Amino acid sequence: MSESAVFETRTAESRTRRVLGVALGVAALFYAINGYGTATAQLALMPPVAVVLYLVVSIAPIAVGLASVWAPDWGIRALGSVHCLVYAVSLVSFVPLLGTSSLPLSTTPWTYEVTVVATAASALCWPARAAWSYAVLISAAAGVVRYATLPGEDLTRGFQDGAIILAVAAIFVALPQLALRAGQELDAAGARAREEATNDARVRAVQSERIRLDALMHDHVLALLLAAGRSGDQPAERAELQARAQRVVELLPAPDSATLDSHMTATDFLQRLHESTPTAFEWREAVLPEQDLASVRLPQSAAHALLGAAAEAVTNSVRHAGPAQRSIEVHITAPTRVDVVVADDGRGFSRDAVPAERLGVQLSMEARVNSVGGSADLQSRPGEGTTVRLAWPALHETGRMRTRAVAKDPSEVSTPTDISSALRLGAWPAWLLMAAFTVANALNTLSTLSEVYWPPYAILTLLAVTTGAFLLCQPAPDPYVRLPSILVVLLVIGVSFAAWNVPPGHLGTPTSWFLLSSAILLFFLAVRGRIVLAWFGFAVHMVIVTWAALAAGFTPTAALSFTIPHAVPILAASVFVPLLRSTLAQVRQLQEEARTHAAAQEGARAGLAEQERRMRRLWDISEEALTHLASPAPLTPADRHDFLLTEAAVRDWLRGGPLATPEVLAAARTARERGVRISLLDDSHGSASPQILARVTGEAVAALAEANSGDAVIRLLPAGRSLAATVHTGARTLIIPAIDTSISADVGDSTA
Repeated sequence: MSESAVFETRTAESRTRRVLGVALGVAALFYAINGYGTATAQLALMPPVAVVLYLVVSIAPIAVGLASVWAPDWGIRALGSVHCLVYAVSLVSFVPLLGTSSLPLSTTPWTYEVTVVATAASALCWPARAAWSYAVLISAAAGVVRYATLPGEDLTRGFQDGAIILAVAAIFVALPQLALRAGQELDAAGARAREEATNDARVRAVQSERIRLDALMHDHVLALLLAAGRSGDQPAERAELQARAQRVVELLPAPDSATLDSHMTATDFLQRLHESTPTAFEWREAVLPEQDLASVRLPQSAAHALLGAAAEAVTNSVRHAGPAQRSIEVHITAPTRVDVVVADDGRGFSRDAVPAERLGVQLSMEARVNSVGGSADLQSRPGEGTTVRLAWPALHETGRMRTRAVAKDPSEVSTPTDISSALRLGAWPAWLLMAAFTVANALNTLSTLSEVYWPPYAILTLLAVTTGAFLLCQPAPDPYVRLPSILVVLLVIGVSFAAWNVPPGHLGTPTSWFLLSSAILLFFLAVRGRIVLAWFGFAVHMVIVTWAALAAGFTPTAALSFTIPHAVPILAASVFVPLLRSTLAQVRQLQEEARTHAAAQEGARAGLAEQERRMRRLWDISEEALTHLASPAPLTPADRHDFLLTEAAVRDWLRGGPLATPEVLAAARTARERGVRISLLDDSHGSASPQILARVTGEAVAALAEANSGDAVIRLLPAGRSLAATVHTGARTLIIPAIDTSISADVGDSTA
C-alpha cells in the first residue's frame, strides 16, 4: 500500500467509506447470487451487450468491497462510479434490449432488485447533491421500466414500484451520507483536539523550560557571579571560582547545542546528571558497561526533559523534605531505556495540603517528561518521604503522576461507539426518512385495498409498520432499549401474517409491499445494535411468509424468493454496524495517539526553542564574565566590579522579562555605575502589547539616563488595569496608560 493510502486510512471519513464499501460488496454479492436465475432468463431474450452490462453491474460493487480493504480512496470511488453509471445505462436500455413487450406480473426486471446497491454506491462515492439527484432519477427510471414491462402497461403499478424504490433509495442514500458526515465531524474534532493539545503542550513546555533554566541560572550563574564579585585575592578561592565556573559552563546548554533530531549519549547524560546532583544525595547507578553505554543515544529532547525533571525533584527535596536521607538512582539499559528515581525519607506531603505554587512545579515536572513520551510517577505521604520515578520511554502502568490520579468521571470513561448517534437516528433526518417511508407505504396500501381479502387488516398492517418505524426513530443509546426492540419484532411478526391476506397472484407485487417494509424495520433494528434480535425476527417472518406462499400453491423455491432477497439489508447492517463501531473506536485511538505524539513533538520543539532563546540571551549578557572566570587568569578589582554588574544584568533579565532589552540593560549598567539601585519588574505575564513595550522601554532608557542616585523601578503592571506601566526614578513617577500609549503623565512625587 502506498504511503498516501496508509495516510488516508487514518481519517475517520476514509475508514467509514471503507466499512461502507465492504458492506456494499457483501450486499452486492448476495444480490448477484439470488438474482442470477431471473437475470439469466431475461438476458436470454437480449443481445450480448446486455450480458456485458449485467456483468459490469454485478461485479463492480463486489470489486468495491474488495478494494475497500486495500485500495486508496480514489480507487474505491472510481469503481463505485463505474457501477453507478453502467447501472444507469442498463436501466435506460433495458426495455429497448428486452425484445419483448412485457414480463409476467410477478417477475421484475433484474435491474429492480439491485437499485438499492446503485443508490448506496452513489452515496458512498459522490457528494450529497449528486447522490440524491441520482437516486431520484434512478427511481423514476425504474418506475418507467416497470410500467413498460408490465402486462397491459399498468401505470399505477409503475408508479407504485417507483415510489417504493424511491423510499428505499432515500434510506440507502441518507445512511451512508450521514455515516460519512459523522466521520468528517470526527476528523474535525480530532484536528481541533490536536491543535488544542499542541497549543497547551507549547505553553507548558515553554513555562517548564523557563522555570528550569531560571532556577539553573539563579542557583548557579547568579550565585557564581555574586561570589566572584565579593571574592578576595586568595589563590585557593580563585581556584574554587574557576572550578565552579567550568562546571557552570558545562552544565548550561550552549546555544544551538540541541535540536529535535540531535542525540545525547548515555555517557554524557549520566555525567551531566551526576554533576548536577548535590553531594547530600547518595548516588546509585545500575547501567550498562562503559563500552555499551556510549552506544546508547537519547534524543536531546528526552535527555533534557529527564535532566530538568530530575533537577526539579532534587530541588524540591532539598527545599521541602527537611532533614532526611536522600538518594538518586539511575538505571540505563539497552536498547534505550532510562529510569531515574529521586527519593527521600523526609516530611512528605499530602496533595491537598500542597500550596498551589509548589504543586505547579511538580506538575511542570510531569508535563516536561510526558511531552517527550516519558512518564513521571510521584508517591508521597506525610511523614513517609517522597519518591519520584522518571522513565523514558513511558512506563505503561504509570505515565501520569499519582498525585494527580483521581477517579474518572463516568462521562469520561470510554464506551462503545454509538452508531445511532453517528447516523443521527432520532434527529430530523431520521424523521424525514420515516415520513417518506410512511408515505410510500400508505400509497401502496390505499391503491391495493381492492386486491386483498380483508382491507381492514391491510390498514392495520400499515399502522403496525408505521408504529415500528416511529419506535426505531426514538433517541436512545445503542444497543436500543430492549422492550421497544422486542415490540418492533412482534410488530414485524404480526405484519408477516398479512401474506395470508394477499391473493396468490399478487404476492411479489406492490400489494405485498409489507414484505420489504418489514425487512427495512429489521434493518434499522440491526443498525441500532440489536442484530441477533433482528435476525430472529426475520427468521420468524420468513417462516410465516413462506408458509403462506406454499399454501397458495407456490413451489418452495418460489416461496422463499419472497423473503430471501430482503435479508440483504439486514446482512449489510450485520456487517456494517460492528465494523463501523470498531473502526470509529480505532480512529479515536489513532487520533489520541496522534494528539499525544503531536503534543510531545510540539512540546519538545517549544522547549528546545525556549532553551535556545534563553541560553543565547544569557550568553549575550554573561559570556565574557563566565569565560573569564573559567580561565586561570587572576581577578582584578575591576573584574570583580564587572561581575557584580553582570550579575545585576542577569537578575534584571530574569525579573524584567521583556523589559530587559539590550538598550535598557545598557542604560541600567551605566546608571548602576553612577550608584543608582535598579529594579526591573514584569508583572504583566506576557500581556503587554508591542506598543506598550516600545513606549515603556523608551521611557525607561530616558529615565535611567537622567538618574544619578537613589532607586529606579520600572514595572509592567498586571493585565486588566487602566495603567500599563510605571517608571519611577527618585522623585519622579511616570505612568503609562494601557489604552493610548502616546499619552503619559509625570506625577512628580506620586508613587506607583
